[in-house]
Amino acid sequence: MRFPGGATLKSAQAIAPETLPSFAHALALVFWLLGALPAAGHIGSPDVFYDGQAGPWSIRVIVRAPEEIPGLSEITVRVHEPGAEVVRVRPVRWDLDLTSAPAAKVAQAVRGGNSLWNAELWFSTPGSYSVYVEVEGAAGTGTAIVPFHPTVTQKLELRPLPRAPLIALGLLLLAGFVRLVWAGVRTILEPGAEIRLNLVRNSLGLMVVALALISIILHGGEKWWDGVDMASLGDPWSSFSMSAALRSAAGPRVLDLHLEEEGFQRAPALVPDHGKPMRCS
Repeated sequence: MRFPGGATLKSAQAIAPETLPSFAHALALVFWLLGALPAAGHIGSPDVFYDGQAGPWSIRVIVRAPEEIPGLSEITVRVHEPGAEVVRVRPVRWDLDLTSAPAAKVAQAVRGGNSLWNAELWFSTPGSYSVYVEVEGAAGTGTAIVPFHPTVTQKLELRPLPRAPLIALGLLLLAGFVRLVWAGVRTILEPGAEIRLNLVRNSLGLMVVALALISIILHGGEKWWDGVDMASLGDPWSSFSMSAALRSAAGPRVLDLHLEEEGFQRAPALVPDHGKPMRCS
């Protein structure tokens, strides 16, 4: 059949069996695709994987993000060369120098781990950190700096078993506080004096006022905590608008990054990020 423009439609031809891919080839393709899946394991992960040098030592460092902040982060260091004797790790926040940062923590050698060392570091606040990894041994001493940005990755819920006793204790404290108000008003009587009806009414009224004030304070604290909780679960990288401009007039080229968020206008003009100054305007 011929169409306008010279195109023709030909009848389908039978495909020879020998041109079809063999079952072995198809099976090999399936195994190849399955073998490629672990390569995507680090995509989107909050953990940091670092391969580099610490002086004469070739190391691989894995910094696992804490489940919550403040929280503990597991640091795993593998030294490829034999002879490493001591491995130290140290968290340094971006706005602190080494003299103000916490002391280095000595990692423990994993038994049977083939030069594998493990330690836990405490991260109290989210933000930009540098994890200093120091390796000491017969070949010398070297330090590697691993950038790390701990963020809140999940919300840990309070289990029902400890929740019920905590609620009961909270109600008991509330009742005890109201009872203290009642007792405090009644102590204005002289010893042995008769309790008058108006004093009882005043005590009950002050108890109601105290209960209302405490309820308002607790409700305000709950709202504040919910706001902090929701803010901590937000993605710090998705809510900022930024514009970039390149200036190259009569000198070295300069890349200006401008944050559109008004809250960041109070940021300092020069912010160090892992040893490199970044200008925020």
